[in-house]
Amino acid sequence: KTHEDVIIKEHIRPALEKVARQFPGMKYVVEEVEEGPPGGYDVAVRVTGDDLEQLGEVAGRLALRIGQQPGAVDVGADYRDENPEIVIEPNPWAVGLFDTQYAAIAGSVNAVINGDTSILLSIDDEDVTLRIQAQREYQRTLDELARTTIIASSGRRASIQQLATLRRDSGLYAVNRYERSRAVVAHCGLADSVKSETVFAALRADALPAMGFEPIAVTDPTFLGRVRTQIKSALGMDTTAQATAFVGRPGTSVEGVRATFTGENEEMQKNFNYLLQCMIIAVILIFGILVFQFNSLRQSIIVLLSVPLSFIGVVAGMWLCGFPFSLASFIGLVSLAGIVVNDAIVVVDFVNQARARGLPTREAIIEAGVNRLRPVFLTTATTVGGLAPLALNISGGAEFWQPLCGAIIFGLSVATLLTLYVVPVCYDVVYRWFPGRPAAGSPA
Repeated sequence: KTHEDVIIKEHIRPALEKVARQFPGMKYVVEEVEEGPPGGYDVAVRVTGDDLEQLGEVAGRLALRIGQQPGAVDVGADYRDENPEIVIEPNPWAVGLFDTQYAAIAGSVNAVINGDTSILLSIDDEDVTLRIQAQREYQRTLDELARTTIIASSGRRASIQQLATLRRDSGLYAVNRYERSRAVVAHCGLADSVKSETVFAALRADALPAMGFEPIAVTDPTFLGRVRTQIKSALGMDTTAQATAFVGRPGTSVEGVRATFTGENEEMQKNFNYLLQCMIIAVILIFGILVFQFNSLRQSIIVLLSVPLSFIGVVAGMWLCGFPFSLASFIGLVSLAGIVVNDAIVVVDFVNQARARGLPTREAIIEAGVNRLRPVFLTTATTVGGLAPLALNISGGAEFWQPLCGAIIFGLSVATLLTLYVVPVCYDVVYRWFPGRPAAGSPA
């Protein structure tokens, strides 16, 4: 355990629990302040349906089962029906006898509590809104509110208690919806040593089936998700083995309820899918630019070989430095697609210029390696040097950006070394096996 975990467990949580016991119904959550885009709960199960009370009961039971999992902290559900409120039920006969309307009663109560701002004054050529509101002592008790006087359009006066019945009650703080259905989320946080997949696996294997849920196969709407589903179906694999969606069996207390695993992992998966699509688009655009520049499909493909070479450095760098393969590192991976091709462009362009001067392919490649070695290394060194302070987190507070910088630094460094060998070799092999006219030189 880290020093921060010990402080939270031994000092902060006991102090918060001591304070919370003094205020019935008080809830608190201990969250780590993180850089980068906001995420959801570590573990969350969203239940959707039509009956809000049923959803609240199911979410409460789910929260209890989630709380039984090792490492679960700050367990709860966002179904809260203890919001204090005052219910005013007008008596139709009294309202009619007094010659007023329900809207007049509602307006009077709103004016007492929130104030009436319908009056606008002009003072020194400046419009000022005048708020008319009852004093605080007339808002504190139900009796004071009941004695509020209403004046009908005919001039008759009556108190609210003569026209309506007032009582205290409790209601929902909020009614949440997801895809046009009412939704309640049971959630928890996790200790650093516990993975969310461990909790989800326990819920999938024991908790949800015991409550009456059965897994259903859900198709990922993204392009990659559809491809994965088709591959699994073609291979005869069970698409519900790692199910993330469940539906209540008929005849059980959860009939008509759908449960879906959500949480921080869901948000990260959406971001990863989006970035992967961006990377595919970026590679396609880069390929189009290379074809336009070199006027050669072969040379464009040779230059693009440096992109997968950078992945070797990214994986090795993440492992050596202990950086997680997070959203930031994936952003760095996408950025590499447009950075690492620069070195290959410099080498291939010099080879084309040498061949245009009449040199054989092999000699042109050797000359490019000798003359372009220094510019290639200097280009890489300036990029690595600029990112090094952020990657080393010298000034602190850059924990989120360290994986991004690490991915670029290691990916670019390894790609540069391999580009000086792989790209010339591929160029020589391609033009030896498929000789053709040399492409015209293009500016580096």
